[in-house]
Amino acid sequence: NPFSRTTTIVIDLESPQFVKLSAYDMHGRLVEVLAEGRPDRGETEILWSPDIPGGIYFLRLETGNEVRNLKVVITR
Repeated sequence: NPFSRTTTIVIDLESPQFVKLSAYDMHGRLVEVLAEGRPDRGETEILWSPDIPGGIYFLRLETGNEVRNLKVVITR
């Protein structure tokens, strides 16, 4: 972080569970759902090549019982 074209997001799960990873802009608008489903336990890699303008965005990871947010910067 920051990145310009592509980044890889790694999710490490202790057990299989529902996962949703979404990207939002600075105004809280949904930009893209990057992953949604029930991956196996262990590491899952999600490749993101956003086709959006440069700026600050937020990734929101929702799992079975947890929500995490991460700020990312896209440079163009």
